[in-house]
Amino acid sequence: MAADEGIYFDSVRAAFWEGEELYPNAGFKTHNHIQLCIINPDCIKGIFLPRDKQVIKSLAKNYKI
Repeated sequence: MAADEGIYFDSVRAAFWEGEELYPNAGFKTHNHIQLCIINPDCIKGIFLPRDKQVIKSLAKNYKI
């Protein structure tokens, strides 16, 4: 489609409104989320790996989070 026209994208983003309303007429639902798709790997500056739950608990205790 876009590529046929010579248009290329580095990334795309889409919002999804899913789940039950949090309260009437809120516009927010229980499972709203945004998904990203990075098409061009040159746009990625770095990554992180999630920490172990025990490490997170220890940090929370030490920093009174």
